[in-house]
Amino acid sequence: NRKVGLILTVRDITDQKEIQDALTRKAKFLDATIDNSPFPMWVADSDGFMVRTNHALRKTLGFKDAQLVGKYNVLQDENIEKQGFLPQVKSVFTKHKIARFTIPWSSAEIHHVEFASVHDMWIEVTIFPILDDHKNLLNVVCQWVDISAQKNDAASLKESQQKYQSVVEDTPILINRFLPDGTIL
Repeated sequence: NRKVGLILTVRDITDQKEIQDALTRKAKFLDATIDNSPFPMWVADSDGFMVRTNHALRKTLGFKDAQLVGKYNVLQDENIEKQGFLPQVKSVFTKHKIARFTIPWSSAEIHHVEFASVHDMWIEVTIFPILDDHKNLLNVVCQWVDISAQKNDAASLKESQQKYQSVVEDTPILINRFLPDGTIL
């Protein structure tokens, strides 16, 4: 048996390589967008389980992905349920509607996940669906802003106003407030 020739097949994969490079660039862009967001953010699968977090969330709550990813489920968050927002959150998954609400949130109320320490805060939450081209749910994104400082400031102001009002009303002497032109308030 004598070899007479060689058959060589060549296929141009330039288009495939360009598509793969574009997909890689897009994935890196999305990862950078999520990771560099100053707002705590996470992504859930279509069943509500956390599949991705960002740096701001990990820093705020002081955990590593292995502690929450695949374990925390937004549909089992007792904070959301106790505050009456679970139907709104479920509608993100079933009706693909955006949910927005403000709640007092405590990691101590999450019984299906173990947190290293307790975090109590007021958060403004936005939860929205990510759909495919056929309007099927792929993922759900949750991002939130910690507004605890504003809530604490508002509570302190209210307490101060109540003390002032109490002092004025309980003082046995006459107290008047005047405008600069001498008009009594």
